[in-house]
Amino acid sequence: MLNRLPDYIKPTVFQSSVLGAVLGVLLLIPIVNFLTIFIFWLAGALIVISLKYNKLAGHLENREGIVIGSISGMLTVVVASLVFIPLSVITGLIFKTASIAGFLTASFVNSVFSLFVLFIFVLFIGLMNIVFTIASALLAIYIINSYIEPKEEEEIAEFKIDL
Repeated sequence: MLNRLPDYIKPTVFQSSVLGAVLGVLLLIPIVNFLTIFIFWLAGALIVISLKYNKLAGHLENREGIVIGSISGMLTVVVASLVFIPLSVITGLIFKTASIAGFLTASFVNSVFSLFVLFIFVLFIGLMNIVFTIASALLAIYIINSYIEPKEEEEIAEFKIDL
């Protein structure tokens, strides 16, 4: 089944995972974590630009932008949370700081409901991020198709009727 996927899916998954891991680490830095929100929103455009720059995708249309935006939107959030939560717990336990480690008390860990809420929270944030990454991917595709790689003008054939 993986052989039937378009050529741009595998690089999109890989690049989104790497970007999510980097953003998960950047979320630990107090001042930078506010600015990473904008990088989450621009993930679709960054992936489209990377695919075009590395020549991993040919001419991209709106359908490809929606697919790239949805994949990159969800994966960046999920991977960032998978990297951020354990690192935050470890740094919170080492440096005794106020972090997510405070939530990991015995009652939280033993409560299945709390872990379910954490999972739903990450899923909900990922779904919200999909909207922004689709918009950024479509904007990047529009700019690339309109200004950077404009299509050649097609010749308009004249319609003649011979009597």
